[in-house]
Amino acid sequence: MVIWRKPGFWLGLLGLAFLVFGTIERLSNKKDVNCKSDEIIRAAETDIQELNAALAFNENRLLKGSAKDFLRLCDSLKLIGLRFQDGVPEIWNSQDFQLQPTRENLFELIEQNGIYLAVWNRYQDTTSVILAYNIFDLSFPEITSNEAFNPRLDLFVGNAEVDKSKPLRLRGPWIPKNSDYFLVLFDYQEDQRADIFIFLGIIILSLGIYLWGIEQHNRIWAWFNFVLWVTFALMERDQWVMSSLSDWPIFSSKIVYFNSVFRHLGASFIWLFIGFWLLKQFLNFIQPILIQKSKFW
Repeated sequence: MVIWRKPGFWLGLLGLAFLVFGTIERLSNKKDVNCKSDEIIRAAETDIQELNAALAFNENRLLKGSAKDFLRLCDSLKLIGLRFQDGVPEIWNSQDFQLQPTRENLFELIEQNGIYLAVWNRYQDTTSVILAYNIFDLSFPEITSNEAFNPRLDLFVGNAEVDKSKPLRLRGPWIPKNSDYFLVLFDYQEDQRADIFIFLGIIILSLGIYLWGIEQHNRIWAWFNFVLWVTFALMERDQWVMSSLSDWPIFSSKIVYFNSVFRHLGASFIWLFIGFWLLKQFLNFIQPILIQKSKFW
């Protein structure tokens, strides 16, 4: 028998490779809210510091440059930009937020519809400029969706220290000293790559085992498949795997939830598949016994 000519062997090997890669990815990127909040704070502080330097350097272009130059600069820095003359809007590149001009130079961190914006107000003569930056790169809730909105980051930023909050220190030439805020990260979406590889690995490995069992004419491999899927289902139930895919409809408990076992469509299909397979094995087992007994009736 030449093993490398058997498709079951290669499918099993490919599935195993996917499983190993996904498992390594998941173990090396374990969910840790504390570490994630530190990472978010470092990135935000660095972004604001670099933006401040760029804004201070380009102050004349922002206040007195042409409309085209103003928009090009705002877009290159990923800023929401608005310029006013005597309080009348002159140039803007977004209407997604409600931002009002002031007759003074200010910096503030505000929240609108779940999005946190670092906002700079600059005023010179009759010209007012508002520059806003989506500091955590969050998105608006989808108002057309029937499901609850699951933001990439579930967090809160305020001016006062609260339980489990961490200081967010924003610094720069256009920011007043001691502009400290406090961030609390409640939850965040995990990287989905690891669970995708694990799920694909399970499917491919299972198919490989199935074909290998046919090629070997041995039913013992079917029981290996049974153990594989039961193990996967139990690990998924305890959220050791697949937890990052909970926003997918098939793995969402917000769409279908029966109980702690049949938590969503995916788990329901897997357990039903296992149950039907066991029923089939039981019928195959008792069929010869029933036939044998029927001879004596």
